[in-house]
Amino acid sequence: WGRVVSWDIDTGVTNYLIEPEPVGFWGGMMTLNPHFPEYFGVDVASGHFYINEMVYSLADGSLVGPYQYPDETPFNCAPTGPLSQDGRLRFSIGLKNMTGRICILNAGDNHLLASFEVPAQHSLAWVYLSPDGRQLIVTSDAGPVYVYAVLP
Repeated sequence: WGRVVSWDIDTGVTNYLIEPEPVGFWGGMMTLNPHFPEYFGVDVASGHFYINEMVYSLADGSLVGPYQYPDETPFNCAPTGPLSQDGRLRFSIGLKNMTGRICILNAGDNHLLASFEVPAQHSLAWVYLSPDGRQLIVTSDAGPVYVYAVLP
């Protein structure tokens, strides 16, 4: 759980294995039973992957450092998330008073364009875009997965 392995698809040789440290704090409190990271993302364009707030190199698995949020972020929406196929929109989750909402941001300047509520019984975990860009997949903590159509 939380491990990342890169291997050569032709030979099967392992290039690198990342085993992140367990999370010792959760929801603002120290845990007695540390658990492993909950978020994993890949950004092929930048050559990075993410485990929680840490950034790693796709090329060799080396730690780049903590994720640096963009300067221009919409109030109460996470400033990261998948981009639409044309690269103009970013999908993200709402924070604080926007909790339970999906944010649609202008990818150029990260300003909020629209948002909609997800009828989740649990907190929203993250949003993913299908490979063809036509579906937005919304996961929730210990709950259902919601799928929305993305219209052109």
